[in-house]
Amino acid sequence: NDKNFFIIYPFMKLIYDQRDSKVDPKNGFYFSHEMEYGLPYSPDSTTYLKYLEELRLIYTINSITLSGIGRIGAIQVYDNRLPESKKFFAGGAFSNRAYGYDRIGITKSSTEIEENRGGYNIANLTLETNFPLYKSIYMGFFSDNTMISEDQGVWEFTDRVIYSAGFGLRYMTPIGPFKIDFGFNLHKY
Repeated sequence: NDKNFFIIYPFMKLIYDQRDSKVDPKNGFYFSHEMEYGLPYSPDSTTYLKYLEELRLIYTINSITLSGIGRIGAIQVYDNRLPESKKFFAGGAFSNRAYGYDRIGITKSSTEIEENRGGYNIANLTLETNFPLYKSIYMGFFSDNTMISEDQGVWEFTDRVIYSAGFGLRYMTPIGPFKIDFGFNLHKY
């Protein structure tokens, strides 16, 4: 129902990367800060400020790699309506692997989501461990936890979290790991 929007939004992304490899890191940390601002170019334009912070920590002990990824973001709308495409969604290989790409909208409870409605706040925490099985084949176990809120106040979070866990196989190639993951919402089973 968005119809047509014309938004002018300058943005910036700052990255501080101290991982030992960009393709298959074993130790280090990574921080990124993204910010965009909807410019008020006309009375009908949408004016907003959007932040997204991400922190990744990676540590390897005796060929077992432990990693944690935290993402937190907020949107503050000042004038007019923000289209759904600019709001936060989650799901897929880089957030909550129990759901398809961007299938998680506003979280109503630990099992109920609104797929087509994005939120104004997001919090996502992923914890993962990977260990070798045989030569270049690795096994991984993970936990993905996601919350998306419809509240517009900056950094206002609730306890409506989608808790997921799963496992996967990794095959290490010269250009990086090839991964197959299977995730499950823990409250549905």
